[in-house]
Amino acid sequence: MKVLILGAAAVLAAASVEAYRPEELTAIGQGRGLYLRHCAACHGADARGTGARAANGPAAVPDLTAIAGRDGGFQRLHVQAQIRHSAGGAMPSWERVLASPGFVRGEAAAAKDIWLLTRYLDYAQTPGVTVAGKPDAEPPAPEKTKGR
Repeated sequence: MKVLILGAAAVLAAASVEAYRPEELTAIGQGRGLYLRHCAACHGADARGTGARAANGPAAVPDLTAIAGRDGGFQRLHVQAQIRHSAGGAMPSWERVLASPGFVRGEAAAAKDIWLLTRYLDYAQTPGVTVAGKPDAEPPAPEKTKGR
């Protein structure tokens, strides 16, 4: 639930909410939470291919905010297939990972997670949207005033 709230807050801060219905914002927020948990290590919290593991991989990690520009539009089924089965290289087949016994949730939950990730990545294609990283763990300390 915490991830959903943080994800939805980031979405609300990044784009005009008038363009999205509440259920879309919920899906985007859930997808963002999944993205940060499973994808950000390689693709970066900003989805631009700058994650900590990106430098150690055998191939360049793609900028996921530029999918629509590279592919002539955001093709959801193609993106879902890439997530499900991987395109080879270092990226795992997330369908297999998310449906594995370690996740205990099964194939239906894996399919939903892949759909939520795809919805978030679709949102990340929106012109002018800044895909925010993880929020700061602690807010900055208030400034001290002299004489007190």
